[in-house]
Amino acid sequence: MSFFRKLFKKSVRARDVRVELARRDRRRRKSQARLRRMEARQETLIHRVKKARQRGDGLEVDFLWEELAALRQEMADERAAARLLHLEHVALKKYAVALERLESGGRKESIRRLIERIKAADLDGKLAAAQVDDEDYYKTLAETLDDVGPDLAGLACGEADPDPDKSRFLDQIDAIVAAEEEGAMDEALRREEALRDSLETPAPPGEEKTPAAADEKALATAKDPGP
Repeated sequence: MSFFRKLFKKSVRARDVRVELARRDRRRRKSQARLRRMEARQETLIHRVKKARQRGDGLEVDFLWEELAALRQEMADERAAARLLHLEHVALKKYAVALERLESGGRKESIRRLIERIKAADLDGKLAAAQVDDEDYYKTLAETLDDVGPDLAGLACGEADPDPDKSRFLDQIDAIVAAEEEGAMDEALRREEALRDSLETPAPPGEEKTPAAADEKALATAKDPGP
C-alpha cells in the first residue's frame, strides 16, 4: 500500500502525522550522512586516479574508474531517494500544520474533508513516476489545502517559514548530529566549528549573515585551507 494512502486510510490526528514526519526526518538525516560518506569516497578515488596517472599505472586507473562509475550510480540513486523523502516531508509538514489548525478550532467536518482530499490527490502516484514532476506535485499538494478553509490559505500557497534563520540553523544542527551518529567525528567537528564561527563573526557590509550561509563558507574553508 502506498505511503500517503496508508497513513490517511482512516481518520488521523495531527500528532500521528507529526510522528511520521519525525520518522521521515530521521531517514533524511541518514540519507544525507550516506551521501556525505559517498562524496568523501569519491574525492579519495579521484585523488588515487590522479596519483595512478602520474605513475603511468593504467591498470590501476581502469580499476579505479570502474569503482568510481559504480559509486556515481550509487550517489545518483541516493540523491533520488533523498529527493522523494524531501517531497514527502514537505507534504507531511503542511498536513500536520493544517490538521493542528483545524483540530484547535474543533472543525471535524473540515478535517474529514481534508483527509478525503488527501486520499484523492494520489501524491503516491506522482512520487512513483519515473520522473517526478515537482511543479505538478506541489500544485496537487496546494489543491488539497486551498478549499478546506480560510485559516489554511497560507499553507495552500506555500506559507513562508516564520523564522527562516532558525530553520537553517537547525538544519545545520541536524547535519552535525547525523555525522556524529554515523561516527564521522571529523566531519561533525568541522561543521560545529563552522557553525560556531557563523554565529560569532559579523557579516561583511552589504552581505546578509545567516548561520547556514556562513556555515557552508566556513566549512569549505576548513576542507580547503589553501596553499
